[in-house]
Amino acid sequence: MKKNLPALSCFSNIGWHYSIALAILIYFALNVHAQPLTGVKNSWLGNSNADPNAHVPQGIEGMFVSPDGTVYTNVGWEEGGGQYNQVKDGVVYHGEGCFGWGRYGGFEVTANATYVYFSGEIGNENGGLVGVNEWPVAGKEWSGVSRRNKADIKTGTPFSDAKGQAPYTYFKAMFETNVDMVPSVTGLYATETELFAAFSNVNKVMVYDANTMAFKREFPVTTSRQMAMDADGMLWIAIGENATKIERYDINGVKQTQEVNLAANSFVGDFSIDKNNRMLIGDVGQREQALIYTNINSSPVFTSTFGVLNGL
Repeated sequence: MKKNLPALSCFSNIGWHYSIALAILIYFALNVHAQPLTGVKNSWLGNSNADPNAHVPQGIEGMFVSPDGTVYTNVGWEEGGGQYNQVKDGVVYHGEGCFGWGRYGGFEVTANATYVYFSGEIGNENGGLVGVNEWPVAGKEWSGVSRRNKADIKTGTPFSDAKGQAPYTYFKAMFETNVDMVPSVTGLYATETELFAAFSNVNKVMVYDANTMAFKREFPVTTSRQMAMDADGMLWIAIGENATKIERYDINGVKQTQEVNLAANSFVGDFSIDKNNRMLIGDVGQREQALIYTNINSSPVFTSTFGVLNGL
């Protein structure tokens, strides 16, 4: 049952102390923006660089490290425009044409000696963005990769069916589907000749020519996600989000007998294979360590860890 409440007025009978409190609230409401602030210090965590084109991004979803130590990162949205990034010797360098109306980054990034491949999506703001091969038609969205020149990720080399708004016509649309139904790239790996793209929610890996970006083949892998390649040229694919298993395939999709199965309460955040053919897994479970597996070409063995238990 609804009760009758006293009127919030200093002339009501709710008591003088309530009236004073209300008067103070009204005063601050009317004057808070007019009061100058003094003695304020501004500090930064991470972003000590005032250059808007070289700030530390607010998040990272995907990361790839080249042999020379250059780090490439990707994130679906970065408020300052740093969705595609290159980091080397403490310097952050942003790509262009990946931020703003209709443009989104993604979860994955990979590279070979010539190109960097950033996953992403292109929309049309409910049909407001129009242009043949620049934006998908109303009701549709593109999912794929933006291929950038490794020498300068602000630039790219166009290919025959590249899409995107000029001058950023470097986007390979791997899927065109209805808005909110487009499958995102969940894994990427590139050799000098081929690009492998995993799509978890359609249970497949699609293979493209790394130079022409022409489609070559595809093969089924249930809930395929992050990928890496071992010294024998075999693909390792994490199965499912926060995977507990990583499976081995040849480049045509034939499943091999080797696989890595994590212990209880361990989950794959991401993984890589180093120059010594060891698999390094970022465990986002209770351990919070990097798990190191050896002998992966024949019978993978959990050998050691990197980082303090529960603390990396």
